[in-house]
Amino acid sequence: MSHFKVLQEGILSIIQDEGRFGFNHLGITNSGPMDRESFYWANKLCGNNLGDPAIEITVGGLELLSNVSTSIAITGAQIPTQVNDQIIEMWKTIKISEGDIIKFGYMKNGMRSYLATAGGFDVKKTFIALQLQLENH
Repeated sequence: MSHFKVLQEGILSIIQDEGRFGFNHLGITNSGPMDRESFYWANKLCGNNLGDPAIEITVGGLELLSNVSTSIAITGAQIPTQVNDQIIEMWKTIKISEGDIIKFGYMKNGMRSYLATAGGFDVKKTFIALQLQLENH
């Protein structure tokens, strides 16, 4: 079972990890998060390894249903976020329960925020990394 069910995908929300290095000679870029510091902090607040996968939210509009009780952290650009219609703070560890609905509004300043969850996301890796490379699609 996955941690979250996507109810609304928003503008662009993708799973990112730290990136991959050493494959430029094959034409594969390093990739990784646009805002590494915020990405690392989201993982740190959840007790994860700094390079563990997190969701990179661009502009906003993402809505998720939690399938498990866990902890989350949201960092990066200021994005209004609610759990069950209650405003939550960024840059903190937040406990959520199974059945909670997490709604992300739209950013007024900045472009990218990060959602990490305790234990990270279980995603298949390719060339030692797992994020989508938009320039290749």
